Amino acid sequence: MGFPLSRSRIIAVAGGLALCVGLVAGNGMGAPVSAAHPAALPQGGTIIAAEADTPPSLDPYSNQQLSTVDIDAAVFDGLVKVDNHGNFTPDIAKSWSSSNGGLHWVFNLDPRATWQDGQKLTAADVVYTEKLVTNKKFPATSTLGFDHIKTITAVGNYKVVINLTKRYAPFLAYYGVAFVLPKHVLGKIPPAQVQHNTAYNTKPLASGPFKITEYASGDHITMVANKNYWLGAPHLDSIIIRIVPSSNTVLSQLRTGEVTLASQTSGLSARQVNDLKHVTGIKTYITPGFNWWHVDLLETGFLKDVQVRRALQIATDRAKIIRTVPLGYAKKQYSDQPPSKKLFFTPAVNKYWNYNPTKASKMLASDGFTKGSNGILEKGGVPFNLTLYGDADVTDSVQQVQLLKAMWSAIGINVTTKVENGATLFGSRGPLYDPNRLASKDMVAVDYEWIEGYDPDDSFFWSSKMIISPTQSGGGNFDGYRNARVDQLTEAGLVATSVKQRQKIYKQISMILAQEVPDVWLYWADVFSASTAKMGGYKANPFNFFLTWNAKDWYLKK
Repeated sequence: MGFPLSRSRIIAVAGGLALCVGLVAGNGMGAPVSAAHPAALPQGGTIIAAEADTPPSLDPYSNQQLSTVDIDAAVFDGLVKVDNHGNFTPDIAKSWSSSNGGLHWVFNLDPRATWQDGQKLTAADVVYTEKLVTNKKFPATSTLGFDHIKTITAVGNYKVVINLTKRYAPFLAYYGVAFVLPKHVLGKIPPAQVQHNTAYNTKPLASGPFKITEYASGDHITMVANKNYWLGAPHLDSIIIRIVPSSNTVLSQLRTGEVTLASQTSGLSARQVNDLKHVTGIKTYITPGFNWWHVDLLETGFLKDVQVRRALQIATDRAKIIRTVPLGYAKKQYSDQPPSKKLFFTPAVNKYWNYNPTKASKMLASDGFTKGSNGILEKGGVPFNLTLYGDADVTDSVQQVQLLKAMWSAIGINVTTKVENGATLFGSRGPLYDPNRLASKDMVAVDYEWIEGYDPDDSFFWSSKMIISPTQSGGGNFDGYRNARVDQLTEAGLVATSVKQRQKIYKQISMILAQEVPDVWLYWADVFSASTAKMGGYKANPFNFFLTWNAKDWYLKK
C-alpha cells in the first residue's frame, strides 16, 4: 500500500489516515512508556513548519492529503506507534497480544489516557472509531485493517478484544496505528454528517500532545502544546504549520527564519538541500526512505507486450537519471522491494534489464517492429506513439520525463511529453484514475513517485482486484497488470503467519515483477528535510513519514 506523492496533492489511496506504516505483524507485547521529561532539555518556543497546501479537513479518515496526517500525527493518538527503527511501541495501548494464529487480538489501554478536554479515553472510544469507519454512511477513504474485524468488544473501560474474519498479517500495521476518535464528541453527530462538520474538522478534539487553535486556510494552522497530555507535556509551546506552495519560497524562508522546519512534503530538491548544507544555522537531513520513482505503463496497445516493456526498461539509463535528478541520493530500482527491506529484498532481481539500448532495439526488432521512413518504430502498420506524463508540481518529474523522452526516442519511439499539475494528473479523469483508460487505443506512461510502508504487502499495487475500473474506484494498480500467480501470492502473503513464509512469498513476487516489468523501475529516493540548527528531537522516520510523528519530543535550544 502507498501514496503517489505530489506537492500540490498527495493522494492517500490507502485512506485519509495514510495507513502505510507497517512491519510484519505478529504476537507482541508493548512495554509501558514513561511520561517523564529528560530534565536537561529546554522548554518553550515555536517551530514553524512548511506544508505545500492546506488540508481541506483534519478529520483523519475523510480526505486524501498527506498534509492532513502531517498535522494529525501531533494531535491524535493510535493504539500503537512505529518508531524510527521500525518497531511497534505503545501509544494508547500499553500492551497488546494476539493468539489463535493471529485471529484473536487483545489491546490493554493505558488508564492515564485522556482527551484534550479532560475526559477519559476508554475502550468505548476505540469501539466507536471502528464502527464509524466501517459505517457505509461515513465515506472513509480506507477501511484497511478495519475491514478484517469480525467482532470488537469493550471489556470494561480499558480492554478491547477483537476477533478477525481471517488471518491478516498487516493488521497491527494498518489498524493498530489508526487514530482513535472521541465518541463523546462525534457520537452525537450522524455518521453521514461527520465529514461536513466544519467545527470538528478544522479544530478536532483529540488525545495527542498538541491541539489545534487556529485554522486559516491557505495561510497557516496553529497547534499549541497540550500541557495536560497524559504522556507528559511537549517541550515546545506551539507548532505553526505555514502554507508555502513553492519549494523555492521554502528555501528562501528557511534562510530568513520565517520557516524553521521543512520535510518531504515541502518538495525540497537535491540541489536545494545541497545549497542548504552550506547555510549557517540550518541542519539538513538525508535519510533512506521507501519512496520509489517509476513509470506506470498502462497496458494498452504495444504496452500489453512484455517484450516491449522490457525493451523500455533496458533503454532507460537509470544511472544517468540518478546522477542528473536526485544527484546521487538514490539507489537503482529493479523490482518492488527496496534493499532497505532486508527481510524481503532479493538481490537476484538486479540481474534483469540493465541499461543496453542496442539490446533494446534488437528485442523490438525480433518482436516484429520496423522503422518507417521517419525513423519511428511501427508494427502492423501502427506507429509506436507514446504519451509520457509528468507532474508539473515536482521538478524531479519534469526533468525525468525529458530524460526519458530522449532515451526512448533514441530507439525509435515517438514520445510526446505532457506535464500536468498534481490535481489534474491524479484527478478522477487524469491518466491514472480515468476508469476508461484501459479501453483506449492510446499508449500512455506516467512518471511519478510512490511512498510505501515497511510491510511488504503488494496487493494494493499488483493484485488484479486493485485495478482502477468503472466498478473499482479504489486501488493502486493503474497499469491494469494481471498475473494469476501474483494474485495468489499476494493473497497468501496477507494470511501467512510467519516471517519466513512471508519472506518466501514476497521474494517470489519480486522476481515475477522484475521479469515482467509492469512499470519501468527507476530508483529508490532518499528523503530530504531541513530545520533550524537550534531544533532538537526531530527524527526523519522512513517507517512513519508523517512530519509530526514525534513532535512531543521536539525542542529548541536556547
